[in-house]
Amino acid sequence: MKVISFTHDKDLVHKFVTLSNSIYKDDPNWIPPFTKQVELRLSPTNPFLSYGSIRNFMALSNQEVCGRISAIINNKAIIDGKPTGYLGFFESVNDFDAASALISAGLEYLSDQGIRTVYGPINFSTWYEYRFMTRGFEKAPFVFEPHNPWWYPQFFLDFGFAPVKTYNSALVQDFLPLLESTKEMRELFFKTGYHARPLNRFNRKKDYRLLYDLSTSIFKNNWGYTNISLSEFEALYFSTNRAISPEHILFVYDSSGRPIGFAVTIPNFYKAVKMMKGSMGLKSKWTFMANCNSTDTLIIKTLGVLPGLRKVRVGPVLFNLVYDMAIRNGYKKIILALMAEGNTIRKIDVTADLSYKEYVLYEYRL
Repeated sequence: MKVISFTHDKDLVHKFVTLSNSIYKDDPNWIPPFTKQVELRLSPTNPFLSYGSIRNFMALSNQEVCGRISAIINNKAIIDGKPTGYLGFFESVNDFDAASALISAGLEYLSDQGIRTVYGPINFSTWYEYRFMTRGFEKAPFVFEPHNPWWYPQFFLDFGFAPVKTYNSALVQDFLPLLESTKEMRELFFKTGYHARPLNRFNRKKDYRLLYDLSTSIFKNNWGYTNISLSEFEALYFSTNRAISPEHILFVYDSSGRPIGFAVTIPNFYKAVKMMKGSMGLKSKWTFMANCNSTDTLIIKTLGVLPGLRKVRVGPVLFNLVYDMAIRNGYKKIILALMAEGNTIRKIDVTADLSYKEYVLYEYRL
């Protein structure tokens, strides 16, 4: 077993990224990532690298790549006066020796840089991909959720990582109970001068700025939050959200016209994305467009309300508006995606199946 390290070598990055093709070749639920997009995130042009750093590692067995990991330092995430380290982009064959060699190499690098607290898996920050799936492997995937073999969480535990945060995705198949329980709240919401609107299709860039401003204000006290620039936010979300219609991004305003919350929903077009086979070429885009409407499931990706508005019950009203939109558009299921354990959704929609899927983030102290 041999472990090599590098930063921005183009050929090695390509091998690093395409390893997943062999890891998941027999996994029917795997959605191939867009190769060029991942390579771009690992390139010096990623805005994250203006304040953070990354070192990549690959494990070789008989000259064949059998695993990968990245050691990442986020200088905006400070714990006990020191930057936080992350292990991300982890992939490995089902061989603990290979995984252990990679994890050890990543931790040794972070330790040499003075890092004492490490979380994983996290790719750059919690704005990007993070967490391992720990329950729900047998269920159909949805876009933007973590996907990994069952042995990844076990490898981290066996190495000595400890679970630090748990998340759930919930499935809703009966929309009427929530619509009925929030009907009066919605009527009062509009009666007192509050209002809602979809994304402006003619000025998307301005509305993405509004989405950025609201997100950074609403989530700034969340666990693991680090501030990112507008350019980094746009690099993450602007191109992706152009694939969805304006009504899938909803803004709400108070009676004075102040924006106070939003909801971002996405049709679960995982089948259409899977058919693109990791390519963003013209043919793949046509394939996506031809198949993207073949889903009956809507994902609530992000929903947030400014602090201090609990009495107005903006959150339940937002759920009401989203569920209503789902019915009008013929969706039969809703996935409440990647919610931190203890999320108040239990109080808002009692029908939500929180046992649907589970994900865990891990911590290691050096």
